[in-house]
Amino acid sequence: MSFDNQFFQQLFNEIVIGLNSDEIRASSYFSRHQDQQIASFVADIISEKYELSENWKKKDIFVLGKDERLVQATEQTVLRFKEKRISTNIDKIAKSLASIEDNIERQKNMKELMKLNELRNLINFKLNRVL
Repeated sequence: MSFDNQFFQQLFNEIVIGLNSDEIRASSYFSRHQDQQIASFVADIISEKYELSENWKKKDIFVLGKDERLVQATEQTVLRFKEKRISTNIDKIAKSLASIEDNIERQKNMKELMKLNELRNLINFKLNRVL
């Protein structure tokens, strides 16, 4: 997997290196990272920006916490990432179609484009998006 953003690619590479050496690099590893930009980024995303008042519980109003929403948020984030990558590939293929003169190659790219569009539509359906 590759990221267009160098910073996120660097984070991903760090995770892969850890996995290859049977090490799970959690937030504690990255918050003490030698690269200050990584350490600062991780500190920002793991810290709670807001705290719910105890008054919510007193009024019997229960709000789901981050842990309860984690699975759903992770799934949606991965789907959004995949949709973005697929859309980028669709744009590249669509732009290249005009310059392809070989009919066989053009048909191959058209089939690929159709498959990617179907996949993008499926992902958007799962994300409750309408195109």
